Amino acid sequence: MIKNKIRVGLFALISILAIDGFANHLMLRSSSITPNGVIPVQFTCNGDNYSPPFNWTDTNKNTKSYALIVERINESGQFWVNWIVFNIPTRFTGFPEAVTLPAGVERGRNSWGTKNYRGPCTKGGPYAYHFQLYALDTRLKRRVNASTKEIKKAIKMHAIDSTEFIAFYGKPF
Repeated sequence: MIKNKIRVGLFALISILAIDGFANHLMLRSSSITPNGVIPVQFTCNGDNYSPPFNWTDTNKNTKSYALIVERINESGQFWVNWIVFNIPTRFTGFPEAVTLPAGVERGRNSWGTKNYRGPCTKGGPYAYHFQLYALDTRLKRRVNASTKEIKKAIKMHAIDSTEFIAFYGKPF
């Protein structure tokens, strides 16, 4: 009797967790960056400043495009954007290290005002960097001079799923 109650309770807990979104359809990984680990120097301003390799899986059939954001949240809660890429076609399941983005993939301005990847470049720390992937229900409309804030708002408005991992960089390491 007690074993049956435990089984029913575990089944109910697993069902609740799945309904509450813990069973993500979207997964993001990097072969070079371990979640909660240290970002290797080649992906920072102290190294080659290469964009890291990423790969992802998505079982959501409603995804029309992807967006990838790399950013740091500073002590005052402000975001420092290192890279923002969107309108990634669903045929892509990742990017290699130091990627040259394919035609049609859009880039937003980072916090340095450029549209290229800029790796972590901090004084002090270590700081947490968020690597975020969004599955979108559409391709975003191209707006040449859109601000990072506008692009992020559009991404979040059309996100049907998201995932992220965090890694660290800064002194002392």
